[in-house]
Amino acid sequence: MKPLMSIPRKGDGSGDGRGAYFLLLTLFFLSGFAALLYQVTWQRMLAIFTGVDIYSVTLIVVAFMGGLGLGSMVGGYLSDRLTNRYRLLLFALSELTIAAFAVISKWLYYDVLYMKFNYLATSPVVMTLILFLSLLIPTFVMGITLPLLSNALSGSIKKAAGTIGSLYGVNTLGAAVGAFVTGWFLVRYFGFVQSLYIGAALSFISATGALYATYMMERSSAGFESKAEDDEHSEDIEEGLVVPGLSLPAWMGIYALSGFIALSLELVWFRLLSIIIRSNSFTFATLLTIYLAGLAIGTLVGTKLVKRSKRPARHFFLMQGSVTIYAGLSLVVLLSLLGSLAAFEPLRLHFTESEPVYLPSIFEALWNLLHFSADKFIYEKTHILKFFLVFFVIPSALILPPTILMGLSFPFLQKAVQTDKKMLGRRVGWLQTANIAGSMAGATLVGVISLKLLGSSGTLKLLIILGGVYLFLLVYTRQSVGSVAGGGWLNSKGGYVAASVVAVAVFLLIPSTTTLWSKLHGAKAEMIVFEEDGSALTLGRAYKDRPGEGDIFVNGYSVSRFPYGSKHTILGFIPAMLHPNPESVALVGLGTGETLFAIAGRADISEIKSIEIIPQQKDLVERFNDELYHSKAISRFMNDKRIVHVFDDGRSYLKQSDTKYDVIEADALMPFHAFSGNLYSLEFFELLKSRLKPGGFALTWAPTLRVMKTFVKAFPYVLSFDGSMLVGSETPIEFNMEDIIRRADTPETREYYMLADMSVDSLIKASFFVNRTLYGPELDRDSIVDFNSDLHPKDEYLLP
Repeated sequence: MKPLMSIPRKGDGSGDGRGAYFLLLTLFFLSGFAALLYQVTWQRMLAIFTGVDIYSVTLIVVAFMGGLGLGSMVGGYLSDRLTNRYRLLLFALSELTIAAFAVISKWLYYDVLYMKFNYLATSPVVMTLILFLSLLIPTFVMGITLPLLSNALSGSIKKAAGTIGSLYGVNTLGAAVGAFVTGWFLVRYFGFVQSLYIGAALSFISATGALYATYMMERSSAGFESKAEDDEHSEDIEEGLVVPGLSLPAWMGIYALSGFIALSLELVWFRLLSIIIRSNSFTFATLLTIYLAGLAIGTLVGTKLVKRSKRPARHFFLMQGSVTIYAGLSLVVLLSLLGSLAAFEPLRLHFTESEPVYLPSIFEALWNLLHFSADKFIYEKTHILKFFLVFFVIPSALILPPTILMGLSFPFLQKAVQTDKKMLGRRVGWLQTANIAGSMAGATLVGVISLKLLGSSGTLKLLIILGGVYLFLLVYTRQSVGSVAGGGWLNSKGGYVAASVVAVAVFLLIPSTTTLWSKLHGAKAEMIVFEEDGSALTLGRAYKDRPGEGDIFVNGYSVSRFPYGSKHTILGFIPAMLHPNPESVALVGLGTGETLFAIAGRADISEIKSIEIIPQQKDLVERFNDELYHSKAISRFMNDKRIVHVFDDGRSYLKQSDTKYDVIEADALMPFHAFSGNLYSLEFFELLKSRLKPGGFALTWAPTLRVMKTFVKAFPYVLSFDGSMLVGSETPIEFNMEDIIRRADTPETREYYMLADMSVDSLIKASFFVNRTLYGPELDRDSIVDFNSDLHPKDEYLLP
């Protein structure tokens, strides 16, 4: 068979071969774009079914990767047994299958699993089985594509490393672009369902394009029907490439470790960036874009460099060993530079005063800047600079160099392993399967166990130790294959000693977890307490210079502050005193406990269920109070026998239970936080309505006009307090100020709220003596068309 990249000669048809090669690279770019689009949308839909706690999200990621791994293994086997025509036809069929599945996936994941069979998620075993089976078809066919194209386009085993690297690089580059465009634009403007249709269109283009590429290749190659050539064996490879003692299973173990380290680092970076960026709906898309872009850049550069490598195995070990060293060193440097960065006032406020990047204002300012509306450029330019520093510059400094090293090593791995054309597809598939298996192990062990037991700093130190395996292999291969003329420090003992010293120094310089989180929250170590696991970092911070004040942070964002008396108090006080006879209450979200404390002030309530998704949140608030704050109010509700603490995804808990309540409310949450759309959607408000007793109240904070419209659309009767606190019911809401005052004006109630230095009179005034608006059934709900839904959370993604 003629190599597809041979120089075309007049009349030999090889120009079609080159055209087919570049067409397939382009199609594989589109395939990568669509794959990330699917991952983002399917993960969101399945999270509505399973909940967004750490175990459910980890299961979704592991199930997705499991299908990819299985597909890679089977794809490698098939690839070595098919002719080029059938390799490309199977690739086209795979893309067509993905497109068809994408079209029906909303029906399967949302309409069927969530709407009709949500109760199945109550069993961890059943939920795991459903996730793996429901994702198996699309992820399996995604997994087989790289082995198929690798074999189809590798005309010579000597060029296999470059060809496989090019395919992997363009596919990963497409995934990086897909992550950015999906997270920042498609979901924002089109929602999840329309985004899926866009992905399906891209997959369909890839399928039809592959059919045309098949036709082009048939024209270009007389030997198109032939199977893998028998005349290309390992003897054709440059002498010395194969490393003695490292069999293919050994290489699979080595590459599995690489996958473990890569996915584990991704989790650690995501935790760090959640704190630095202040967790929001764009954090994941930003991290994934930078991560994948680094892999793509490294791989594409590596395809050029690998041609000159005489010892690809050792270069692979060197690059992999450098990954964790840089990851640790970059964190040390960042922490040491925080003092200098704080000289820039917006960054000082960001790290020391809990002032986040307020994205709505940033988006407005960027819009005005792009449209040359200087007179409307209302947000200071320094805050625009802060936005780019926090969202892109700092994350890129942490993530890009090590991921470039990861990508750079991929072609070298292929050159070290690919020594027989007849085994090319299987070796690609088996290595990818091993790498994915390692990634699955990293997602599970680090996400569920290591972050809880070791914290982020301890986990990073563990990864540096594991990265040392590659330095050991670098020494081992030198002893096995000997030194290389002109190899420089790579062959010297001094080079190994220097690398080892750097690794040990970085290990020792990484600060303790306490020091790490205190610096990134702008506090002294003695003024914080924290709890960390795979689900979140929760941290309480007190202020030496401001006694009586404090914050509770969840993933870097201040969810509420001390002392009590903010909107969270009003959110709890209104239903407590407005409802004529509230016996049972459900509250989604604990935060600082402020809303819980406020609603518990009504003695008539016999049971309050506090449903919190972060298991350690209650312990954090209790520790903060015991060690730093010493509030009687917190001690009171922590020991209130009426309060039952449930640690679960609040929405899933309500969906899976038929229990009904007199009052249900979700604690105040900023609308652009990740997954906040699940608590501000029409479907969620309708769920609340279905779980109310006759005459029951649902309550929400309305941070945007769209949230208010959505809530009003869900309930026939809505009472609005100052446009920000909304009470909804299926029956008319009776408002009688005399009754409210009578319920609140008791000695026990006054004494209760004074534990937080709040008078009942001031609470009544702040809660009820405000502008009130009643929306009844006479309002045409069908006229409300701009609202939040599960599948288009407009406010979460800041759609204007």
